[in-house]
Amino acid sequence: MEENSGGFFNRVPASYFLRKSPERAHESALRHLRFLDNHPRMLATMARRFPKVSWPVEVGGVLLDSPLILAAGLVKGDGFASEAEAMEAVGRGRNIIPGWRSVPAIAGAVEMGSFTLAPRLGNSGNVLWRDAERRTLYNRVGLRNPGARAAAAFLSERLAELPATYGISLAADPDATDLQQKCEDLAEATRHFISAGLCPSWLTVNLSCPNIDHTRLSAPASPLVSASQPAPATACQTATEAPDQANAICAAVKQELPEEIPLWAKVGPDLEDATYHELAQALKEAGAKAIVAINTATRKVPQSGIAETQAGMGGASLRPEALQATAALSAASTLDIIACGGIINGSDFQEFQNAGAKAAQYWSALVFRGPNASTLIAREARRQSHKLVS
Repeated sequence: MEENSGGFFNRVPASYFLRKSPERAHESALRHLRFLDNHPRMLATMARRFPKVSWPVEVGGVLLDSPLILAAGLVKGDGFASEAEAMEAVGRGRNIIPGWRSVPAIAGAVEMGSFTLAPRLGNSGNVLWRDAERRTLYNRVGLRNPGARAAAAFLSERLAELPATYGISLAADPDATDLQQKCEDLAEATRHFISAGLCPSWLTVNLSCPNIDHTRLSAPASPLVSASQPAPATACQTATEAPDQANAICAAVKQELPEEIPLWAKVGPDLEDATYHELAQALKEAGAKAIVAINTATRKVPQSGIAETQAGMGGASLRPEALQATAALSAASTLDIIACGGIINGSDFQEFQNAGAKAAQYWSALVFRGPNASTLIAREARRQSHKLVS
């Protein structure tokens, strides 16, 4: 197995994963990322076969080598039933955040998380679906992660090996309804990372957490999701926080951040332009430097086999809503806008640039175009922009 794992991403195109079910593809990717995390020399050799495009851009108080950032969701770690269990795994030397080393080496800038204060097992049953024809993904993973304390402890033991540029994404417990509790929890989660000596290039507060099933919160302690159980029929979406709540939450986090770590905020879909305008003002007043627009949108999953299954829709089908949000936020605020939603190729990125985005996060492109997606998108966008100029 180890002999094959080292050259896995060199030899196998994105179509390898598309031939597998989404669950099995995700499981396979995590398995190989764990391997590469533990073999830095092999990883370095492999990473040289994925040359990056030099396209420096300053956005949200961060100087990036490229305007393409892998969105939170892949490098976020295993789920655990309790903080004690997660910390015990860290103490045993278990890799609780697969991809922490390998994904940045392959893909470039990465946002890790989202991490909640307490660990979460996430949703049980089938949680991933794929519509390859429409280049659309659906997920209801349910914020599975090891919790802020364990994640900070794990990453702090690897400070010297962390990438030069990376972000951390934090989210409030979706079961929490009290604003003060959300503020306190996110402030405490922030303190875990800062007190552990971590200095991410930016910290994002995820203000929109869809795909949470409140009817089934138990799952096996394994980081891999069993596909043998049917998915629940319904899921609950926590919409983007109202502007006043978003302001309070981000202000609480900002207070815990050293001045050199800029604060970003990720907002959700399905909002009126006027609400985006209010959000932009509220986030600026809270000290945010950039807005990520947008998170996935809760929609019915057509191929789930269960008529009422809902999940977070991302990819090309989300692009119109993401473009609308990007344009609305850009028109309303001097904050930098980082687009997110359906950026598969260079033309997509140019559309978002024209709508006011300075940079972009991507996820579906990694699935549909492979580990070199950010380089491909950047090359295409730059080539097309040069054609327009000439």
